[in-house]
Amino acid sequence: MKILYAFLLGIAIAEGGPREDRKVAALVRDLEDRYYISCTTVLFAERDNVISDRALTIGKEIMLAARGSVSIKSISTYAGMFDANHRQDKGCTRFFYLVLADEGESVQAEVAQLSRRITIAETVWLIYVNATVSVRDFFEDVNAAYDMEMIAAQPLPDGDIRLFEVYRITMQNPVRVQEYGLWSEAYGLKSMVPVALYSRRQDLEGISLKVVLKHSPPSHVVRPGKGTEEFFLKGVFGTIWRLFERKLNFTSSYKVTNESGILAANNEWTGLIGMILRDGMDAGVGEVTMTPERCSVIHCLRPVIATRNQLYFKKTRLQFQWDAIMKPFHTETWTAIFFWLISSGACLNICFRLCRRYGLERDSDELNFINSLTTVFSAFCQQGSSVMPGCASGRIIFFMSYIVAAIVFTVYSASMTSFLTLQEPFRPFENLQQLMEEGTYSLQPVKNSAAYVALATATDPFYSKLYRKLIGFIPPHQLPWDKNEGLDRVCRNEKIVYLGTEFETKGVILDINRKGKCEIITLEKPLNLVYITMVVSRSSSFKDVFNFHLDALNYNGMLKRMIKKAWAEMKEEEEKDFIGVGIIQVFQIYVILFLGICLSAAIFLSEKMASRVVERRKLQKKTV
Repeated sequence: MKILYAFLLGIAIAEGGPREDRKVAALVRDLEDRYYISCTTVLFAERDNVISDRALTIGKEIMLAARGSVSIKSISTYAGMFDANHRQDKGCTRFFYLVLADEGESVQAEVAQLSRRITIAETVWLIYVNATVSVRDFFEDVNAAYDMEMIAAQPLPDGDIRLFEVYRITMQNPVRVQEYGLWSEAYGLKSMVPVALYSRRQDLEGISLKVVLKHSPPSHVVRPGKGTEEFFLKGVFGTIWRLFERKLNFTSSYKVTNESGILAANNEWTGLIGMILRDGMDAGVGEVTMTPERCSVIHCLRPVIATRNQLYFKKTRLQFQWDAIMKPFHTETWTAIFFWLISSGACLNICFRLCRRYGLERDSDELNFINSLTTVFSAFCQQGSSVMPGCASGRIIFFMSYIVAAIVFTVYSASMTSFLTLQEPFRPFENLQQLMEEGTYSLQPVKNSAAYVALATATDPFYSKLYRKLIGFIPPHQLPWDKNEGLDRVCRNEKIVYLGTEFETKGVILDINRKGKCEIITLEKPLNLVYITMVVSRSSSFKDVFNFHLDALNYNGMLKRMIKKAWAEMKEEEEKDFIGVGIIQVFQIYVILFLGICLSAAIFLSEKMASRVVERRKLQKKTV
């Protein structure tokens, strides 16, 4: 959200002159440069509906010195029409409000009234008071909110102007006044505090914040604590919130809910968000997925976790594949091996015949083409051969056949082992489109979850059709009430697909796999990116300080470490479990072996029958 910076300068000057006016104008100009002001509004406290001469004089000096556009308005009129004025000035990136008055008591009342009218997140104030005025007393009734930069300016005897930072934790807490810097006519702004705003404001003075906890085990567990702790928080969000409590010095009182919340049909928010809006809770701690609808009614803090939506479904049994033993090599590889066998056998046979012709081959068994192919195939199977070429050229071919065969055999063995033991699970669909076209599955997100609302209210034709076909026929009260039930349904019915985020379901998946309930798999490519965070009320003045510390945790790596530590009890073991090879994975090998035996038996019977026929014919010839 775009934060508008506004400056309010209240001037209580009993007496002064042109030089004093020029100092005020120069101070305004330097502050405009420091805070990159583009629009300046001069607000005056009128007397009997008449602008005082001094107000006009100072206003004129401001107009001459200002960097951007300047306008002059009545403070009381502007306070009553603040929203309308802001709509007119929405083209300005930063604002500077200058309030002019001749009497200190009058400007104090006007500033107190305006401080309650102007929204907290849009204002940075500067109040210029006389040396005789107590800064602390002046701000007694002013809403110097925690997230405002309210600066008081007071002249010193030497002509310089001292700047004070003023704020309070709540209206019930005392005003804090601390030095912020100096301004001189010769050097301008100097000795300014170099520390960032929320590095200076690290103490919330022990206030108690009302917090809603979302119980979402196992990633965020809430249960009654011991001793002085009202609740025990386990998980990354609970760890972060406890760190905030220690670092910023505040306590929390808790209420618990099981869902983030949606906008119901009666236009009322439910769950955690509804409790913040209706019950006046200050913050919500737990897994809250950021959506435009939620962040429009409450303040979403910086994203704590970036994750993705994913589909979870039960792993189906392995499909029988006749070509499994061929899959370790591609078709091109098998083709190359076939031509290598033929060409090596042919080369070996040609070399043998040439050596015989030129008398280089010793007397040996006939190495015809069939025997040559058998010799090369024996080398491919890492078997010996009874026939050995006599000449050196033939032996080189014979030797190279064994070398190539050894390499091919080693690669095939390694690839086959990997193929059998590290098989990719069978996925009946690879994306939402295929899931919808398949038509036999039901998609079940958690009821009232961000994913469910996004699909139920989708205007995109594809997602609208997806909701009607896979989710809409299920009554909302029959959807899973949390991720544990959703994944348990997946284990019980292989036609149910659960939709959730990778972060939220990680612990449940590990627990299911560890207990051996079933094996749940996901899509190879996850779905859309989502952000999970904590939330605060829109009226809270602590949003920016929480964001500041979240940024610091992210920058120094502590946030990543917290996430890892929170999952330490459920993290996956580094050593993978031994994966056995099932009979269905090697069944085709036994089939080939059985077919080979049958073929051998058939050939044996054929040879036996053929030999009997030959013997019978020979016997008949002898008798003739």
